[in-house]
Amino acid sequence: MLAWSVGDMSPMGLLWTFMGFSTPYTVFAGLAEAVPGVLLLWRRTAMLGALIVAAVMTNIVLLNFCYDVPVKLFSSHLLAMALFLATPHAMRLAAVLLFNLPAQPVPLRPDPIGPLALGRVAWVAQVALIAIIAIAPAFHAVRAAREYGFLAKRSALHGTWAVDSFERGGLTGRENATSVRWVMFGINDLGGGAIQFANGATRQVGVQVNAGMQTMLIRYGDEQQKYHTDILSYVVREPGILDVQGAFEGATVNATLHRLPADWSLLLGRGFHWISEVPFNR
Repeated sequence: MLAWSVGDMSPMGLLWTFMGFSTPYTVFAGLAEAVPGVLLLWRRTAMLGALIVAAVMTNIVLLNFCYDVPVKLFSSHLLAMALFLATPHAMRLAAVLLFNLPAQPVPLRPDPIGPLALGRVAWVAQVALIAIIAIAPAFHAVRAAREYGFLAKRSALHGTWAVDSFERGGLTGRENATSVRWVMFGINDLGGGAIQFANGATRQVGVQVNAGMQTMLIRYGDEQQKYHTDILSYVVREPGILDVQGAFEGATVNATLHRLPADWSLLLGRGFHWISEVPFNR
């Protein structure tokens, strides 16, 4: 949301920001996990699915360990399961890939379910299971997108705001210390936010907006993790212009801000390019 310094990010935050930055890559990564999972549902494609899952999960496990993501054991278990499914085919794969030898096909034994009617019931149950596996996550994903994703309706305050004028405790602009003077203010509809100060430091805060009362409750903590709560009033003078005033950190604050466009930074505004003739490295 704000101009974070990479050095101030945690390894996990850096990884999640990198992974979530590119929508095409995010879609590709999701398909790389979902498609082999579907292939595991049929005997003819189970080995192919297990091999793809093993390759994908190896990358994920390394990312989780190397970037300190707290799902290391869970992802390792998924990798072990994929390797377990592929192990019975190890000799056949080695014959084809390493020794240039023919590999005998795996006999697909007939369905152990005998009567035709019972077989049809099993087929319907299998289709129902596949539908549940596919539809339930899709339903939750759409609901999540509508609540806080790209399909969510944004409030008038959601976004990144640059500070045009700032007054604190009777001191205006640069009369304030750089450690307390605001330069940017980010507000997220999910109740989060951040304030960036003139010295480059960024503080994460909780922001609860009451549109009816035109107030925002700011919750923040100090180095001892003691949380404080202040209430600021705001007025949207015109689209994209915001006035904020109230007590914050023991002093009266008055600020005027303007909304920045979604692509205000070089990183966000670069966009997607099929071909780059010249390296664009900054």
